[in-house]
Order: sequence, then structure tokens, then C-alpha cells
Amino acid sequence: MKTRYLCVTSLWLLIAAMLSTPLHAQNTILEARGMTPGTVVTVKGIVTNGAEFGVIRYLQDNTAGIAVYGSLLNTVNICDSVIITGTLKVYNQLLELDPLTSVVIKSSGNPLPTAIELTPSQISEPYESMLIKVNNALFTDAGGTFAGNTKYQFTSNGEIGYIYIKSNQTDIVGQLIPSGAVTLTAVLSQFDYSDPTAGYQMLPRTINDIQIASSSIPTRKGWWKFDDGADMLKANIGSALTLNGTQTSVPGPVAGNLAIEVAMGNYLIADHGIAPNGGGDSVNVYSLQFDILVPELGLWYAIFQTYQNNDQDASMFINTNNFLGAWRYGYSADTNVIEADTWYRIVVSVENGVSYNVYVNGEKWISGVAQEVDSRDGLGQTILFFADNDGEDATIVCSEISIWDVALTAEQALELGDASPNSPVLLPLDFENGPYTFADWGNAVTTVIPNPQSIGINTSANVAQQIRNSGGATIAGSNIALDQKLDFTTNKLFIMKVFSPRTGIPIILKAENADHSLSYEVTAYTGLANNWEVIKFNFDGATSGIFNNLSIFFDFGIYGDGTANSTFLFDDIQLVPVPPKPTAIIKKASTAPIIDGQ
Repeated sequence: MKTRYLCVTSLWLLIAAMLSTPLHAQNTILEARGMTPGTVVTVKGIVTNGAEFGVIRYLQDNTAGIAVYGSLLNTVNICDSVIITGTLKVYNQLLELDPLTSVVIKSSGNPLPTAIELTPSQISEPYESMLIKVNNALFTDAGGTFAGNTKYQFTSNGEIGYIYIKSNQTDIVGQLIPSGAVTLTAVLSQFDYSDPTAGYQMLPRTINDIQIASSSIPTRKGWWKFDDGADMLKANIGSALTLNGTQTSVPGPVAGNLAIEVAMGNYLIADHGIAPNGGGDSVNVYSLQFDILVPELGLWYAIFQTYQNNDQDASMFINTNNFLGAWRYGYSADTNVIEADTWYRIVVSVENGVSYNVYVNGEKWISGVAQEVDSRDGLGQTILFFADNDGEDATIVCSEISIWDVALTAEQALELGDASPNSPVLLPLDFENGPYTFADWGNAVTTVIPNPQSIGINTSANVAQQIRNSGGATIAGSNIALDQKLDFTTNKLFIMKVFSPRTGIPIILKAENADHSLSYEVTAYTGLANNWEVIKFNFDGATSGIFNNLSIFFDFGIYGDGTANSTFLFDDIQLVPVPPKPTAIIKKASTAPIIDGQ
């Protein structure tokens, strides 16, 4: 009896093993894709999407990708490793397995395959059902909102491509279609009734697959722009500067931009707030940016000083031969000299023990000798600007200073560009490179700050903040002058991202001419509290070629109190076409159930 019991048990174990193991020989996905439709195959791979596409899943191994379709996939999630048996079938040019006879989940939480970078013209059959990526994509329908079961055209590299959004992708449907360049990551699918070489479309899985191309510049630890003539020492980021001596407010690189003039014997002190780093007791890893102008040549100019008591030579000079640098790490080459009355952006990138590089207007001028950890080129608690101990600090003009707690790369220095971020103030306004100067009234104060609410649809580095303070007016607001006259011929819809503490807040966006004698205004209301949303203002009816100012009023008609309840964030002001109403897509009848965009 004992022996018989063991045999029966072994038989049941064998049957269970057979039921959980596909009966067909396992193929690579590339091998399966080369077989005739109607063939039953077994493949193994990593699932690259979830339920956002319905009951279809896309499967990928290290050879290719394939779509699989059916209700057996309801419990299959993204990042699952699966073995699937099914019948090859071509559905509107998409090769898939349907029906399925076996789905075995082997493991979960696996890494996804790396998306393959392509241009639109490279999108083709070998990449079908694989994760792909397209950089610098621009949407044709920018400024509208994403609708469900809709195809959207984009261009990249001068080539045309498409994405498809399904109706149940609720984190994408209703979101703003970006007007700037984006990076698209998606599953490559295909949908065409007759042409096997047509109908390729990218299927982004979540809103995170549509990434707005953003700056690679790290967040500054200190930033001083000197645009407030009444308070030249205030910080845009970090702590206010301390003045040793006197200063003068003077014009900056462009109209509306101010600068600080520091005469010989005077200097600025910055408490940078950076903790010791780089393996020592000092700040050994840091970067500095100076936008400067020297009035005349043949003099010594001090750029910055690391000795907090200013009892040694400055750490960087422009010498009497108009070269930039210092003897310890080197001076700029003969071909790289400073000219008088010319604005320069100097970026100093330091990692003591590793590198000392200096860039001017994005170009490397000094590949210097690396200094030792905790040497005089490490920073203490403060750093001095334009200071020298023995008079080698002639009068200098500066429009901007920044400090970072990292050593910027050559690419980042190039991205920072020259001393004209100072570029014209033009739409769209993203508040990233400035200067952005607001005229305030009614005790409202609007400034550009690091984004304190980097969530949802807005993870940009900087945003504008308007605080309506107590003791002000019910019409408190702010104005920004543009270096363009608004053209409403084609683009009639202003869109703006807003973060409000309350719903139902009235916002007035007002376009005005140069002397504010003519205007056109539109009121809209917030629909969300404590989250970013896109507010729209339809300027259909406004006259083109007149207005070059924008005024913004939050909570119009109500007194502010200066608290969080009267603080509003806004960003990404754009003028775009009014989007057409989405139309339903009607498909031809098919013998199989039609899953649009499958």
C-alpha cells in the first residue's frame, strides 16, 4: 500500500508539472516573429506595459518584441517575466499571439529593457513591440490637451512620427500637450488596415513617458542678480550678500537689467551655506559663475577671494596683460584675453584633488592644475567677491553671481552660455534663464524662485511666485514687459501653469500696450488646490501688434494677507492656437474585436 501511495503521489506531481509547463518548444521572440501566422509558439520575455493598454501586453527579450492579447493576461503586470504560448496572428499589421493557451508568470519586479533611441525615419518592423525612445520631439498640436483614442503627430530630426493615447490612460488624457521639445519613451505598435509598412505609432504608457526636455544645470546654492536698485544685496537664491565698503547700481547687459559696480577697496561677502565636501574640512567641490565687465584694460581686477579675512592675494584675477587666472593653476592662453566694456560669463569649476577648469562664454579658457584638498582653493563658511589684500582690485561691474556645490561639466558650462541671459523677454515665459523683472503694485510682490512644488505636471527648476501682502489693495498684481508685440492672428489662447492654495480663485490675465493706456483682459478660475493645473485664457478678439506687457492678478477683488493663503505660483506662460474639438475615430468593421491603437 505504501508503494502504491507513493506512485499515485508522483503521478499527480508529474501531471501538475505538465500543466504548468508549456508543451511547445520555446523560441526566442525573433525566431517566433519569423514563423508563419497560425503557428503555435512559446516565448519568454519581460512585460513592458501594464493594464493602461487594456488586455494587451507587450513582451520583449534580448532579440525582439511581440504583442500578446487575451484575458489570460489580466493578472500580468509590467516588469513580470513570463512564458506565454499562443497562436501567431497579424491584427491590422501588428504581429501578436492570440489566442493564448498558457501564461506562466516566472517572476516579478524585473528591470525593463533599455529603450532603443531612434529617429522617426528609423521606426520600422524590426523594432515593433519594443521599447523605443525619440528625443527632441515637437508636437504639431502643442498647446491643446490630450484626448483619449487619438493619434498625435510630432516631428524630430525633421522627420514625422506619431503617438497614440488610449481613453483609459487617465494620467495623460486631459493633460497639456507640451509646446517645447520632449523625450518620448514608448512601446512601438502598429495599426493599419492594409499596408504592412505603415501605421507605426508609439504608445506612451504613462505621463512620465512624455518628458519635457529640461536644463541639466544643477540647482544653485546661491544666486545674486542685482536687478533691484533699492536692495542690490538681496539673494534670488540663498542668503543676502554683505557689503564691505560701498556699491553703485548701474545698467546691466540689456535694457531693464541692472548690475552692481564695485570700486577698488570694496567687496562683497557671501555666506554660501555649503557644507564641507570633497573629502576634507573645506568646501573642496564647487562652481562659481560671474557675469562681469571691466571698464578699462591694463589693470589688475580681482574676481574672487577664498581667504575670508582678505589677507592674501585674490584667488582669481584679470592681470595687466588682460589674461584670466592665477599663477597656481594657470592663466588663459594668448588668444583668450579680456576686452574692455565687454560682458563675459566666467564659470569656475573646482574639484580639489581632481580638476580646476575655467570657462568663458561656454568655451574652456583654462584647463588648470588641480589644487590639493583643503588647500587655499577650498572654501570656508564665506567667500569674498572682487576682494584683494593689496589693491589689485580695480573697479569692476557685475550683473550676476551664482554658486553650486558641484563641479560643473563642460557641457553644463556651455549650456549656461554667455552673459546675455540678458536675452530678450519673449514668450513662452518659463522663468529659467531670465532676467525676469516684475513691476508690482498694491503690495503684491512677484519674484522668480526655485520651484517649491516640483510635482505633477510641473517639475521645472524655477517658477514665478506672487505674494499678495497685507495692507495692500484688492487690485494687487504684477506686470512683466515683453520684448515683443503680441500677435493674435493664429495663436489666441494663453495657457499658464498655476499652483493655488484654493479652488475657485479668479485670475485676470491682462495684455497692455507700452504706456498701459490700452488693454485686453480675460478672467479664469482655478479648479485645483495645492496642485499644478493648466489655466486657459482665450484672447480671441484681442488686436494684434499693440500689446507688449502682461499683467497678472490673483484673487482679484480680495485683500491679501501675506500668508500661504495669498501665495500663488505660476509658470510656462504660452500663447498657442485654440485647439479644435476632438472628433471620434471610426474604424472599419473587423472580424476580430477592434482595440484602437493596439
